[in-house]
Amino acid sequence: QVADCAFTNQMFFTKNEEYSWISIDFGRYKIRPTHYTFAHRAGREVGYYPRNWELHASADGQNWEGVIRHNNDTSLCAEKHVASWPVNRRTDFYSQFRVALDPKGNSWGTSALVVSCFEVYGDWYFEDAK
Repeated sequence: QVADCAFTNQMFFTKNEEYSWISIDFGRYKIRPTHYTFAHRAGREVGYYPRNWELHASADGQNWEGVIRHNNDTSLCAEKHVASWPVNRRTDFYSQFRVALDPKGNSWGTSALVVSCFEVYGDWYFEDAK
């Protein structure tokens, strides 16, 4: 089970490996992002808050481009578990997005990525099968 819609576990975390990432594949839905939201381990004060990471986008799952870069971003912390960021106006539509943590990119200096929510907002369309 990839998504926990009932919030029984309320989080996902990667192994402590460099360049840890999570992704969303929207299949035949294509999105031109305007904002995204990222949430850390809901309701818990345990650290591992992301500090250095990048949002990537792809139209095919093979070729990825950086959409927005975060360096020493302290938006997510013990007092605030959810944050949203605007994405500079893009002209391309994408079907896949990922959050990639830099090595030792969390608040405890490890490479584990802890997530309870990852959402992408923007304009969208559904690509019919050809």
